[in-house]
Amino acid sequence: MQNISLPKSARFLLFDMDGTLVDTEPIGPATFLKQLLKYGVKPDDSEYELFLKVWRRDGTVIKEDTYLTSIIEKYGVNRTPKEYIDEFYEMYEADIVKASPLPGVSDFLASVSKRGGYKLAIVTASKLSQVKAVLGEHN
Repeated sequence: MQNISLPKSARFLLFDMDGTLVDTEPIGPATFLKQLLKYGVKPDDSEYELFLKVWRRDGTVIKEDTYLTSIIEKYGVNRTPKEYIDEFYEMYEADIVKASPLPGVSDFLASVSKRGGYKLAIVTASKLSQVKAVLGEHN
């Protein structure tokens, strides 16, 4: 990340987390596959592609929980929807801490910290527990 000039009047810096601070983009889909494989299920390409759209909120109104429920019902996974969904997010949270910071993020944040005078915040659609896990892992 190149040296960014910030207005002198700036006091707050807001950051998105996923895809801005850390490379979390591939983790949700990988968790989707890993969890299904745990139950002996291999989704077909169209099911995986639809999950990608659902996960990225890309052209669909289907929610993740709804889609995960439909998949386990289709394949007869022996878990309640709540158990399966809770397990998915636990697995995702365990995997998300492995997401690498994007290039230049650490240097930029160190530079901002040295200058002082800024309040930093994360604005994200991720769950608070996921944000805390990523921040805890990457300081």
